[in-house]
Amino acid sequence: MVFGDFEESVHAVNIFIDHDLKVKLIKPQSGEIIEDEDWKYTPFYILI
Repeated sequence: MVFGDFEESVHAVNIFIDHDLKVKLIKPQSGEIIEDEDWKYTPFYILI
């Protein structure tokens, strides 16, 4: 799980590595899978 902040907002996503060894993020609220570079938040805590 990765926690990040952006302006006045804090958000958390689940992190995984796909078969091509690329980091992907899952938004828990929607189940949407996104690329790590598309997440607008700045990570401040990673829980493994």
